[in-house]
Amino acid sequence: MEGLELKYLAPYLPYKVRYKRNNNKAIILKRWDEWFKFDGVKLILRPLDLNKSIEVDGNRFIPILELTRKLYQREPESFNNEKSCQIWLEDHLSSLKESKGYDNILHWIFQDLIKWHFDLFGLYDKGLCIYYDEI
Repeated sequence: MEGLELKYLAPYLPYKVRYKRNNNKAIILKRWDEWFKFDGVKLILRPLDLNKSIEVDGNRFIPILELTRKLYQREPESFNNEKSCQIWLEDHLSSLKESKGYDNILHWIFQDLIKWHFDLFGLYDKGLCIYYDEI
């Protein structure tokens, strides 16, 4: 099993990512140099399920709906559930591939998913993180 590299850790640092060392309690990682003081540490992240309600900084929301709201700066009025919202968002993002703003859109989506502590690098399968519901 590979160790957690700085390239995986760095994106989460500005967003108070938590980690767990062996079987101890969860701790907020505030500085990158804390990481190098010990071994046996795993980040605490979320599985990449955008339809499941999450809580971040005391606010509860469904990520796929929040991303849709931010992308179109309005409520997704034609959706009756999160699944239809996800399908709609994926279709519209696919159609934006040819436009100039596509890279910027992908960047803020990536940034929001990191800020909300989603596992975007497959760290769980590599044994380098645990999920919130496991602590």
